[in-house]
Amino acid sequence: MRRRSYGLVQGPGGRVEVAVPALGPGRSLAPQEASAHLLRHLVGRARAFLERQRRQAAEGADEEVEVSGCVAVAEAIVVTTERA
Repeated sequence: MRRRSYGLVQGPGGRVEVAVPALGPGRSLAPQEASAHLLRHLVGRARAFLERQRRQAAEGADEEVEVSGCVAVAEAIVVTTERA
């Protein structure tokens, strides 16, 4: 498994962004953009997996699998003072 780490940089208006060297020198994404990229990647991988499973089960069927929904769960640690 490949692991990558990403730094945080200051974006326009002083907001925090994620530095993404793979997109080119000096490129960064807002957290929402990084999440969207990640979700698109995960949907693509899920679609590819489901298509392989379908092909194995129905040898020769050639329909495309559509991923119409997704539930993403992330563990969050919240300290007592943040709950107030």
